[in-house]
Amino acid sequence: KGFYYVGVLTGDYLDNHVDMNRASFDISDSKEDEDISIDEITSCVKVEIEEFLKDYLDEVRKEKDEYIRKYISNNGRVVMIFNYFYDMENEEFVRHAFPNCGLEEFYME
Repeated sequence: KGFYYVGVLTGDYLDNHVDMNRASFDISDSKEDEDISIDEITSCVKVEIEEFLKDYLDEVRKEKDEYIRKYISNNGRVVMIFNYFYDMENEEFVRHAFPNCGLEEFYME
């Protein structure tokens, strides 16, 4: 179960570099070959999406953090294992943890 955001990116640069079927782009994957790359476009778009969805994502991350901390506090024997594998202060862990799953699902990720 996941969350998805669907957005549409438009612009003259993309219009000028799309194939005739509008199914793919004539843009290099890396910046080494061109001034602008798919990787650079993707990175910039991710930053903009994160900012656009910031309020929603902050709330989801807060709920995840609360869920994980509550689960750990209610399951004392797993605290040492959890602390060994995961840095609870690391935002990346909270970012990738699902808000409504048990410990077993964490180990499967």
